[in-house]
Amino acid sequence: MSLVTKLCEKELLNYFEEKDVPMLHIILEATRETIISRIENDPIRGKDAQTQQIPKIPWQMQYLEAEYPDAVRINTENKDLDEIAAEIVALL
Repeated sequence: MSLVTKLCEKELLNYFEEKDVPMLHIILEATRETIISRIENDPIRGKDAQTQQIPKIPWQMQYLEAEYPDAVRINTENKDLDEIAAEIVALL
């Protein structure tokens, strides 16, 4: 899930904090070009969704960097899903 608005933060992160639910905030990162490629090649996203999502990438990347400086970040460039999952599991 991408937390790119204050509403998401309030409704999700703050809720879990109030309930004392342990959580680890992980941000999966990639270059803008890689993110665009992934969106364009995602068989689930239609053209309308792609057209809506791609222009938002730069500000979403900036928002995540500015708003969550303490989050764990995993660079997903040139990694397959198993490699990324292994990095996440190693954090637990």
